[in-house]
Amino acid sequence: VWASLWKDAALLYRQEIGLDVEESAMAVVVQEVVVGACSGIAFTRSPAAETQGMVESVHGLNSGLVDGVIEPDRWRLDRETGGVLAHTPAQRTQVVTLSENGGIRLQPLPPETARKAPLSEGQVKALFRTALDIEKLFNVPQDVEWTLSGSAFTILQSRPITTASGAKPEDK
Repeated sequence: VWASLWKDAALLYRQEIGLDVEESAMAVVVQEVVVGACSGIAFTRSPAAETQGMVESVHGLNSGLVDGVIEPDRWRLDRETGGVLAHTPAQRTQVVTLSENGGIRLQPLPPETARKAPLSEGQVKALFRTALDIEKLFNVPQDVEWTLSGSAFTILQSRPITTASGAKPEDK
């Protein structure tokens, strides 16, 4: 990870934004792997409608959703009330799980699991409330990555939604 600090793209990026290459440093975060029964992303503001948010979820690990390999179930929510406006179920055929060697693997989703949405409506609402709390903390709409292990949500990361921040292409 540290060596990536010296890759061409990283050097060019620091040069473009005016950071001294010789004074740059890199933080490396080591996190516990949380293996969830389902995972996903919560957007506190939808790019399509400012009064709505969105929750996307897949069975298993989040990498299938993030990499675009697995289609997620999608819920649209009202930002003001937190109510579910619509649920678009996915064709649930695959799941990403941990493999025996510590990596991940894509495998068929068992039929009994495929028939069920990854989250209940109550879980979707609770997760969205948590995402809105994170938005209040950072004072900007958030893209929140999460996983559900047992009955508890674990927030894996949160970052501003760039399409909602008002950022311009020429901004550094």
